[in-house]
Amino acid sequence: MILVVGTPHLLEAASARLEREGYAVTVARDAEAAACVASLSRPALIVLELDTVRGDGLEVCRVLTALPDLAGVPLVVSSATPEPLREVVGGTPDVHVVRASSRPDALLRIVRGFHIRPPADRGAGRRSDP
Repeated sequence: MILVVGTPHLLEAASARLEREGYAVTVARDAEAAACVASLSRPALIVLELDTVRGDGLEVCRVLTALPDLAGVPLVVSSATPEPLREVVGGTPDVHVVRASSRPDALLRIVRGFHIRPPADRGAGRRSDP
């Protein structure tokens, strides 16, 4: 999965928690990095923390949803104010808007909700921050 979070301590805590559970996590801090990583390998899930990502968060969302290679890949967009965001991306397939939580356990529940399973090789997380 790709985890797109702009705040270093949140990024580190969330990715560490997911990796401890055995998930392969690639990290990015903006749309360009996320698009670059996604083009290298199709992720099972992308989680975007809209309020902390570098640049315009809505533009990041637009860039990721416009990439043909990511068609069908669930994009979970986390925001402290999800209601206005739902109006912008409400009809977009595969985009799921959730209320932000700084707790890594909340992110783990979201990932499990998409029935994304860790790879058989537990602890096989990858790190990248292009």
